[in-house]
Amino acid sequence: MTSLPEIRAMLADSSPYGWNRIGGWGANAAPVGPALTSVMNSGESGEVDGWYSRNYTDLLVSERDVALSIGYGLEVNPEERNLSLDWAEKLNWEVRATFADIRWNGQLVERMVMWVVDKGSAHIPVGRFVPDGQPRYIETWQYAVASAIAVAHGSQSELDYYLSASEQSVRTEN
Repeated sequence: MTSLPEIRAMLADSSPYGWNRIGGWGANAAPVGPALTSVMNSGESGEVDGWYSRNYTDLLVSERDVALSIGYGLEVNPEERNLSLDWAEKLNWEVRATFADIRWNGQLVERMVMWVVDKGSAHIPVGRFVPDGQPRYIETWQYAVASAIAVAHGSQSELDYYLSASEQSVRTEN
C-alpha cells in the first residue's frame, strides 16, 4: 500500500523530464480525465438553462511509475477569468486559477490550485501564507509538479522567475 507522504516524496524526487505528456485539447486530442459537469440554473424554481462539461487540458504520466499521474488545466471557476492579485497587477499580468490533480492508480489523492500567469507562460502552485507577512511558500513536491508542467510546455527556464514574481518561495525545511 502506498501512502500520501510516499506519493509526495515520489513527486519531490522525480525528474521534470521523466513525464509523458498527453494533450487533452487540439488536433487528434481527446479528454484526459473525468469531466466535471456544471449546470446553469435560472428562474425562481431553478429550471435548468443548460449545462456544460469541462476537463483538464493535459495529463502527465510518470515514466518511472505509470500509477502516478497529474491532470492539470481544469479551471477552478470558468466564470472568473482574471484574478485580481496585487503582484500580478504590478506586472500587468492576467492570472487564472486552475486545478492540478495528483492521481495514483487513477484515483485523486491530492489537489492543488495553480495560478496560470502571463498568458499561460507558467503554472505556479498557490502556496500557503506564513506568519509575519512573509511570502507564501510551496512544498518541494509542489515545485516538482510545476517543474514537470514547465518542462512539458518548454518554459522550465522561467519557472523560478515566475515563482519569485508571484511573491512565493519553496520551503526548504519541514
